[in-house]
Amino acid sequence: MRLKALLYLLITGILSISLLASGCTLPRATPAPTGTPVPGSPADAGIPEISDMSPVDTALESRPVFIEFGAPWCFWCELEKPVLEDLSAEYPDIAFYSANADESPRLADDFYVQGIPAMYLIVKKNADGSYVYIDPAGKTSSDRAKSMIRGYRTYDQLKPLMEAAEAAK
Repeated sequence: MRLKALLYLLITGILSISLLASGCTLPRATPAPTGTPVPGSPADAGIPEISDMSPVDTALESRPVFIEFGAPWCFWCELEKPVLEDLSAEYPDIAFYSANADESPRLADDFYVQGIPAMYLIVKKNADGSYVYIDPAGKTSSDRAKSMIRGYRTYDQLKPLMEAAEAAK
């Protein structure tokens, strides 16, 4: 019986650590109120917030697009904010957008977002309406789910992906 309890605690601990390491989980509770950007959020920092794909489709006509799904309450999303600000300054030929996963649950669901931060780097829209992405390995892919960049990433981890996106366009 003691071995069973110890095994339960060990498995629970491992699952908790892996969940925390991958990012914040999304509560599907009441969305935060819309309107003024939350101070310190990517939208407040000059990275426009989107709730649908129309701005993305427009930007893709001339350049790649980076989308970060997050929420104001997410610790890792707040850590990601200065990284995205630096990248957006260094890569003006890539459009940067943020999406509040709480306020735009349909968009988050379309991108298979189950934890945040979650990011995508889109290089083009095909004639059939599908998209081409840069996956976490820096390769082009049409598989949206496999192209998700999960969890917090440093500047040095994201920079090669930005370069791959510029080269793929």
